[in-house]
Amino acid sequence: MKKLLLLLIILTFNFSVQDECSFSGINVWPTQQNIAPNSIFVIEGYADSQELIIQLNKKNKIYLKGNSERVPIKVLRILKGQYGLTQAILQPERELQTGKTYELQIDGLGEFEKQDYTVAKWTVSSKKDLDKPVWDCLPSYKNRTFRALGCGPERFINFCGILKDNSPTLIYAKVFNRTNKTQSDYFLTVEGQNISIGHDMCSGAFAFHEDTEYEVQFGLMDASGNENMELTEPVKFTGPTEKDESDSEPVCNCTTKSAVSAKADSKSNLLIYSILGGVIAAIGIIIYLKQKRAVY
Repeated sequence: MKKLLLLLIILTFNFSVQDECSFSGINVWPTQQNIAPNSIFVIEGYADSQELIIQLNKKNKIYLKGNSERVPIKVLRILKGQYGLTQAILQPERELQTGKTYELQIDGLGEFEKQDYTVAKWTVSSKKDLDKPVWDCLPSYKNRTFRALGCGPERFINFCGILKDNSPTLIYAKVFNRTNKTQSDYFLTVEGQNISIGHDMCSGAFAFHEDTEYEVQFGLMDASGNENMELTEPVKFTGPTEKDESDSEPVCNCTTKSAVSAKADSKSNLLIYSILGGVIAAIGIIIYLKQKRAVY
């Protein structure tokens, strides 16, 4: 009986730990090891670490360090999410040296912030990336999802889309609340064709209210700072509710422009061959009739 009671206590403790949210966190993007000489960076603060993002180059200097070289970084813009996230878009003040490894340094971190931040580092490739990202399949609405969790529900609106670029790319989402006429924007990472906007149990870029009307537009920005901010057409949706609760993940099956073009080309070729066949048949009939008249 004592062993059973102990097991129940351990299980309860484990579930409670999994259902808790931490008080802070710092994430840096891009996450790959190699970057272009004209790379930009994004740093994101969660919960209490949001204040650090706001204080970059004020209370907390941020720069790149490569051996004895120190490259100042400017903060291009700060975007505040609606559910415990804030991000800063950063750009080095000069082009980075090919083949060199740089570390992202932040001065003046407190004890907890030092625990949150793992120093990010990258090696610079030889080629600059100057091509802007493009959509290969424009985002289309998929569904709404709601999941009840320990510290609160997660709510997402899911879209499917395909982008094309030479560098890792972020998706810019601009959400407009049609009810109270307010808007919020944020840069999002994506996996495959799935584009999800909203928040999980602990944090997220957007907070949606049940049955409230919204609309979203999307743009693109890659890790080399190339932007495609010609926003997509607005897509309307309403906030998720408990009726949308489901454990199934949205399945995307987008068709790229190349595939669409191939289908269009196939149809065009079929039409051309049909017309050509008709012309040849008509010529054949005319020749036959002329020869028949000549005989008579």
